[in-house]
Amino acid sequence: MAGKVDGQKYIGQGRSKKIARIEAAATALRSFIQFKDGAVLTPLKPACNLDFTSDEHLDNDSNKSAISVDSQKKVPDKGPVMLLYELFNDVHFDCSTVDGAQNNCRFKMTVTVNNSKFDGTATANQSIFVRNQENAQYPYKLKTGVHFHLYINTAPCGDARIFSPHENDSGIDKHPNRKARGQLRTKIESGEGTIPVKSSDGIQTWDGVLEGQRLLTMSCSDKIARWNIVGIQGSLLASIVEPIYLHSIVLGSLLHPEHMYRAVCGRIEKSIQGLPPPYHLNKPRLAQVTSSEPRNQAKAPNFGINWTLGDKEVEVVNSLTGKTVNNQISRITKQMFYRKYGNLMKNLPGINERKLTTDYGQTKAKIKDYQIAKRELFAAFRREDLGNWLKKPQEQDEFALPE
Repeated sequence: MAGKVDGQKYIGQGRSKKIARIEAAATALRSFIQFKDGAVLTPLKPACNLDFTSDEHLDNDSNKSAISVDSQKKVPDKGPVMLLYELFNDVHFDCSTVDGAQNNCRFKMTVTVNNSKFDGTATANQSIFVRNQENAQYPYKLKTGVHFHLYINTAPCGDARIFSPHENDSGIDKHPNRKARGQLRTKIESGEGTIPVKSSDGIQTWDGVLEGQRLLTMSCSDKIARWNIVGIQGSLLASIVEPIYLHSIVLGSLLHPEHMYRAVCGRIEKSIQGLPPPYHLNKPRLAQVTSSEPRNQAKAPNFGINWTLGDKEVEVVNSLTGKTVNNQISRITKQMFYRKYGNLMKNLPGINERKLTTDYGQTKAKIKDYQIAKRELFAAFRREDLGNWLKKPQEQDEFALPE
């Protein structure tokens, strides 16, 4: 899509005409970020703390004053298309090319100013993140209005599922196994169901696993409870974004509101303390689909399928080996995540420490507030006498990026 401003041409590209139009306008604005007296435009580099690719803060109040820094006016906090129309009388957009498949097509927009052409992409506008101007510790944060929702076809294994979903809520709990409510539980490698961590062997070792010891993994209920403290972004991304929490959890079947709430957040709400802001106890909305899925009596398959928006195809992973069915490294392994994180640190604006000089485990350990929140989570479970969080062998995190 192309646009003309005072005879100068700018180009933007995107998955839709709207995105390409916004990007073309943003490209034009990057040449005129600061101006004097509202008329004389000076081509300067964009200020690092302004996001001109976002229409998040559209404001129809024409009397709103512009932001002032060092006695120079800056472009008001509005979307790029609106700003172009406010600053110039002659603005024209053209869609010059369309390419790509139906589900991955890109539109190219052009806007012209002063007989000069500028190319742009829609990458920044497609991001769900914006620069964080309120907290320098986290360079980025989620855009306003962006939420994460988790759908599970049945109640997550562990504390949310171990008790009958048909129990009636009452003021006094008379269940014979009521003392087991809220207990941390582990899944067993190549097994079905979960067991309390108090029944497990405790510390897991790498040589023990290699010699045939079953690898124990915390239950899904426990992992979701952990997400509701430390966020779903993980420790690596916690170095550059504020913690991201689930907005809602929807189940396909077996939802018991009391059990589910206790499992994902309620069992530690009275004991959690000492969380460094903005970490907090998240309490997601809980719901079940209107048409429940039927109970599946078949054993879980030994493969998993993953796909993310932007991937060209789905990936099928062998659950027994962790590799793809073609015996390749999966794109959702720690190794691949660490590679992507390293690439982010090299190219993302606003990052101070760009080169990763430590291995995967050491890099995670350096994210102090995340590690504090995680320790407080484990302490909260201990204070409630619900067990100790079982950790994987530390050797699995002792790998670095290739030179």
